[in-house]
Amino acid sequence: MSAWGRLISALFHCRCQLCQARVDDALQGPLCEACESALPALPGHPCPRCGLPLRLGQACRDCRRLAPAFSAAVAGAAYRGPWRGLIKAYKFQGHRSLRRALGRRLVAACQQAGWPLQAQAVVPVPCGRARLALRGYDPALDLARSLAEGLGLPCQPGLLSRRRAGRRQSRLKRTQRLSAPALAFSARLPEALRGARLLLVDDILTTGATADACSRALLEAGAGCVQVAVLARSL
Repeated sequence: MSAWGRLISALFHCRCQLCQARVDDALQGPLCEACESALPALPGHPCPRCGLPLRLGQACRDCRRLAPAFSAAVAGAAYRGPWRGLIKAYKFQGHRSLRRALGRRLVAACQQAGWPLQAQAVVPVPCGRARLALRGYDPALDLARSLAEGLGLPCQPGLLSRRRAGRRQSRLKRTQRLSAPALAFSARLPEALRGARLLLVDDILTTGATADACSRALLEAGAGCVQVAVLARSL
């Protein structure tokens, strides 16, 4: 526990985002140790391709029918219960201080899954300029930096760019997500990363359309393989 964190907590009476108990070390994020340790993990056995929780741990129906461009996905939790509230607070309500606690869960999920498998760089899904200006920060980039630091890998946010902003994905139906103009991405890889295994990071995976579009752009630019790590998987 850091001295600065204890001092900030004492001066500003920092409270847990979930239970309102006092947080001893504010620098670790706005969750008390009890609430953070009690957050539920992803249930069941995930589909090895898209991370969707299943009973048998086999590939899900969608991946058997049309496999995404990324080779595998891991998620830290299911997008429900307390996780839904925390991620909405982090992504839409300006609670950027949650990035440390959320980043720790993503690192733990990747380590538990045995990741990264010879990954050479972490790449965040890029945020549109308008949303970046509105929020003042990029949620996926914050998560990618936390994951890269936890896994000892470089974070490379400049490899992917978004061609157009499009509509917010959380407001679209599944069929709209799969064909939305927001899924227009381009990639440029330096010579050192051509043929490399890359770890793509985002906050939520729902249909997998965004991750698929980003992965295709990276592969077309010369990546050897793309794996996906997300904080939460929509069920």
